[in-house]
Amino acid sequence: MFQLWMFSGQSFRHRIALTALDAKIVTSKRTVDAQTFFTADATKSTLLDPDEVVTEIQIPKPQEGTQQKYLKFTLRTPIDFPIVSVASVITTRRGVCVDARIALGSVAPEPVRATAAEKVIIGSPSMSIVLLRQPSRQSLAHSPSARMLTRWRSRKRL
Repeated sequence: MFQLWMFSGQSFRHRIALTALDAKIVTSKRTVDAQTFFTADATKSTLLDPDEVVTEIQIPKPQEGTQQKYLKFTLRTPIDFPIVSVASVITTRRGVCVDARIALGSVAPEPVRATAAEKVIIGSPSMSIVLLRQPSRQSLAHSPSARMLTRWRSRKRL
């Protein structure tokens, strides 16, 4: 039961969060990191074999100064599927970022680590990170996906 709930299509946010947290998935056969575990193909969304079950999820203890955040952008209600989502785990010491893990959802069949963004953030002052972590709803509403959906809706009314 746990496996069906945790890894169903409705719970994609868990996949993104576990990827950002550098979680390890322990199964009845092996231990793999979350990003590898959630590799999708045309027939399944995880690496699980038909006779394999998840037995444990290991999440490393966060270091002091670590903050975690999950954000999603939807066009309608909070329960709608997100156009894009992000999970971030940022560690700062004395006002400077020392570690950053960012995972994106809804940009590919499986969670994607934003390693280029992580490299930019590491070594940056905390205030810069706060500004990066507060996306403007207005700017997201003008994304190419949002504009395309708006055009589609207006044509549909005609």
